Amino acid sequence: MVDGYETNPFRIERGVPQGDTASPYLFILVLEILLLRIMLDDNVTKIKLTHPTHKKEDGGSLPIPPLQCFADDMTCVIEETEKNLIMMKTIFEDFAALSGLEINEGKTKVIRIGEQLDDTKALTNKVKFTYTTNFKLLGVTIDNKLKKLSDNFEERKKKIRKKIAIWRKLNISEVGNLIISKTFLISQLGYLLSMMDCPEELMKVMQQDIDRFIFRTGKNPWMAKDRRYLPPIEGGMGAINLTTYANSLRCSWYKRINSGLWSDILMAKVGNKENCCFIRPRDIHPMHISILPIVKAFEALQVKFLKDGGTTARINTPLDQIALIKRPATRTRKEEWSKPTKTTHPFLFKKGKICEITGSMLTTPDTTYSNSPKLKSNPEIWELLGISGLHFLRKAEITRQLKILVSSLIVNKDFSKKTDPASLPLMFSKVKKGSQAYRNILIGNSGTISAPKSKIEKDYRISEKAGRENFFEKAFSFWKNSCLPAKIQIMLLKICNHELKLNAQLRHFATDEQGIRVKPECTFCTISDEENIEKETYKHFFLECNHSKSTLEPTARKYNIPIPNTSTKGELILYYFPWEGKWDELRLNIFYAIFKFYLLSCRRRKILPNSQHFETTLRFECRNIVMTNPTNSGLTKNLLPLWTGHELSESETLKVLEEIEGKTDKGKIFDYSNKNTIILKTQVHNNYRFPIVASDYQYHRLNEKRNNTLIKNKPLPDAAIAGNADT
Repeated sequence: MVDGYETNPFRIERGVPQGDTASPYLFILVLEILLLRIMLDDNVTKIKLTHPTHKKEDGGSLPIPPLQCFADDMTCVIEETEKNLIMMKTIFEDFAALSGLEINEGKTKVIRIGEQLDDTKALTNKVKFTYTTNFKLLGVTIDNKLKKLSDNFEERKKKIRKKIAIWRKLNISEVGNLIISKTFLISQLGYLLSMMDCPEELMKVMQQDIDRFIFRTGKNPWMAKDRRYLPPIEGGMGAINLTTYANSLRCSWYKRINSGLWSDILMAKVGNKENCCFIRPRDIHPMHISILPIVKAFEALQVKFLKDGGTTARINTPLDQIALIKRPATRTRKEEWSKPTKTTHPFLFKKGKICEITGSMLTTPDTTYSNSPKLKSNPEIWELLGISGLHFLRKAEITRQLKILVSSLIVNKDFSKKTDPASLPLMFSKVKKGSQAYRNILIGNSGTISAPKSKIEKDYRISEKAGRENFFEKAFSFWKNSCLPAKIQIMLLKICNHELKLNAQLRHFATDEQGIRVKPECTFCTISDEENIEKETYKHFFLECNHSKSTLEPTARKYNIPIPNTSTKGELILYYFPWEGKWDELRLNIFYAIFKFYLLSCRRRKILPNSQHFETTLRFECRNIVMTNPTNSGLTKNLLPLWTGHELSESETLKVLEEIEGKTDKGKIFDYSNKNTIILKTQVHNNYRFPIVASDYQYHRLNEKRNNTLIKNKPLPDAAIAGNADT
């Protein structure tokens, strides 16, 4: 058919292979003929759900879509009669004769809904359809009683545990396990959680399995649950909370409220489609088990948005979702606040719909976001509530009750500081796709101060010091820097959360190799037999111990690393060192991270630290960081001074060149020398670039192009040293 006119017949002489771009389009075009035939054939009796005691929008009169199709999976809902079954078989046979696509009659399942749910006896033997009580649709097993939907989550739990058993054998760090959990474990649940409710106990079990896998323990993880799922900038691990993850996925259904049975049920509850996000579970009939999880997610998001959004969210939230009715205290009970309901304030609700009246709708536009919002005129309020036709006295009574609610809404509140987004529907409209924006709202900590943050503030008075505005965000998230080795990342994470146990903490519960209770004294001071031995606290071990200070100071001076006053600014070494310039700040904090790692390694081996050994460790770790990030030229350039130490002298360079004559592994020679040269600027084996004076570099490159063979076998005198270059 072209523009509605039939063309002349033509032969199809070739097809397209599976996976070809045109293949799914051609399949859909052909399948559409079958779908239209079923939809438009009056000989197939469709069904319609009716119930005398249910409202229309709650199932009292709902037309059921006869067809749901996804690719080659088709679900047809019809009345079970012999005529219908035979007619469906006839339609499938006619379609097979037309297209060549046949169905497997034995694999086509019939599931009874309504009555006779356990009866699997065929109605007629004229068709070979299989009668059963459950079926699998798009990977989800569904039974006709909808009582075994949780079995799908049981299967996912088994898969998660199998994957955990496989990955545990590799003994990956906590950071690696966190990535594995997000990539391979949480993904097992995304599809199911987006549309189905998981039993609470089963959700807890799966959450516990994943958390213990991340923290490499069979017991409770060392990080508190209230911080475990927070983002790193707020002092958390960034792990996934399954309940929050499920709610964020379900909130993304808001964008799909357009057409369909579930959309019609939601839109029947509101006058404005945008307000569907204010629907609560109590507004939906319990029979709609597929819609209830979505509405519960809306409610969880609304509660969190109202809590974190301040006065702006308060004035843009429906009045029935805010506690505005005051119940004074009595001799037996405290003062209480309750929310308006259909019983106490029926004028807020239209027939069969939820309350959509907000404070911003009742106040004048020019005063809504001010210190004292003012109500609109009475006729405007009556028009908004739809009560203009009522008796004057009734309107006056409603107006009086409404003013009491509005007074409770705005009393002692300042609405002048407008935040964005101003309302929940506006927030939904700004989200283009995905569920990350909803998750960020749900996991927010509402401005509460975590235990690690409060301890750091108490010890070092961060808020009173200049230049520390973003100190906590940087200190808590530095461990997440991708260039750091996993062992240093975990160390920094534990230090920020005060979970790195030193002797002062271990003395309460730990014993040594001989079974003797650990003493609180400093390990280094004990080894050196000092007279006055202090307790091994964070402050003493990293900042005040003479052995730690004598290790740090010579090396820091050699590499121009600033050393703060450890008594007043110890947080700069212990947690984070803010500095001007991205790379200078990174170099400083990598230096101090390696310093802390070195001290802890010496403590574990029970040896005294020294500056020479620390410098060797510093070079080794910086070398590993650079080699594992070969594409990061800025990192290579700024960490080379920590790795190389100093440049080769003229005599040392000539000696190295003599050693490599006739060899091609120049990069390894320079690696072993552990120094920086000013002769070559070519990229060597391990991605290090060595500086050279520009004028000599140009001539050297020219000779290299002209005499490629000579360069490989004999160094050129023209490329000799021309002076010293800065490291």
